[in-house]
Amino acid sequence: MSSIILLIVSSFIFTSCSTQPKPIKLGISQCDYCKMTISDARFPAEIITQKGKIFMFDDIHCVLGYVKENSNAKNEIKDIYLTDYNGNHAFIKASEAHLVKSEELRSPMGGNIAAFSNVDDMNTTMEKFKGESINWNELFQ
Repeated sequence: MSSIILLIVSSFIFTSCSTQPKPIKLGISQCDYCKMTISDARFPAEIITQKGKIFMFDDIHCVLGYVKENSNAKNEIKDIYLTDYNGNHAFIKASEAHLVKSEELRSPMGGNIAAFSNVDDMNTTMEKFKGESINWNELFQ
């Protein structure tokens, strides 16, 4: 009997600690850095901490500002997710994203960086917006 209870409690603990990004509610969710309402579906990002806490951002610029101003933030981060600029704007891991920087993108806080889940979409956007490809690891340094 006690092994059944232990199994139930263990499964609850592991399923209750979500490590997936939360859906952004456009016009309702607020950026944890600049406090603006998130309104553009093409640019949001989220940080998930080691403890499972989720921070929402309206722009990659805000993610970078948050990490820079919070000295322990890098050590506490489990994952960073960026929104795919194209399609249904699904979240993709920042480390797997293809990024374009272009002043013509006009992101909410002026970061002007868009994330893509594949190289073809990135290249198409770079042709349209005359941007440059950048690397997340270099950007995040």
